[in-house]
Amino acid sequence: MPDGRILVAAEDDKAISSVILDPNTQTWSTVDARVFDGHSSAMYQPGKIMKAGTATADSQGLPAAATTYVLDMTQPSPAWQSTPPMAFPRSYLNLTILPDGQVLATGGGTNSYSPLTADPTTGDPSCTSGWPKPSWQYGLQSVMGQGNDNVRDIPDVSLFASNGFYNAAWAVCRDKDCVLNNGQLSATTTIQGFGGTSTSAPAFAGILALVSQSVGSRLGQANNVLYPLAAQHPSVYHDLIAGTGDNSVPCTAGSPNCGANGFLTGYDTGLSYDLATGLGSVDITTLVKYWNTVTFDPTLSARTF
Repeated sequence: MPDGRILVAAEDDKAISSVILDPNTQTWSTVDARVFDGHSSAMYQPGKIMKAGTATADSQGLPAAATTYVLDMTQPSPAWQSTPPMAFPRSYLNLTILPDGQVLATGGGTNSYSPLTADPTTGDPSCTSGWPKPSWQYGLQSVMGQGNDNVRDIPDVSLFASNGFYNAAWAVCRDKDCVLNNGQLSATTTIQGFGGTSTSAPAFAGILALVSQSVGSRLGQANNVLYPLAAQHPSVYHDLIAGTGDNSVPCTAGSPNCGANGFLTGYDTGLSYDLATGLGSVDITTLVKYWNTVTFDPTLSARTF
């Protein structure tokens, strides 16, 4: 806070009430005892805080929400107030203050980044359209018609990210636990399961490190190559094309967009690019092999995949 106090407005895995710490007296006090969910928070003006979405980082199948709240700590009795919602439900999102005072909401399960604008006089946020479509996504054609939406589409690629659902996860051992004895892990080896972007993001960073090592230089914006690779060397990607049911997220019965089968309804997979899996999962060996073979037409402003 501007006066040096520390406000706890939100948490990453559950809804909480709001408390504040006075470093001078080392005492905590309650700001608003009511529990309002909101994974991410940001101070968009001095003493004025916004939080939005749901804190479901560690909870399987809980629905996301578009709810947004603001708290004015400059008032004698500050309390969270509901404000206009985001354009899309989000959980485990990030709020970032931009130089012009706007609050940008990214991540959390939507197909394009939608900025939240906090009005300087009222503090009320409103959602604007997504980011303009980058040049490397021009010409995208698929069953969802992304080529005509004029906004940045996500995802770009897909990686394994299960955190235990259907007993699938990244199996990780640590430090000395990973030492082999005659080619076998010992009986005392501790294996832990991890998932989500905490595993898939660093895994893809490692994949690109292999590419960088192979080409002997920095890669720059990887999407400038990833997208034309889909057209020139489609074997780089494993494209899931069968359609409905191939890309499913578990949900709680009765929650928004939860189907009768216990999975979220949403975007289906389709031939080439789709909003469920992007270009597809990556064949690492083929990606490294063909990365430096991509050709670019300086006069071409759109591509069709």
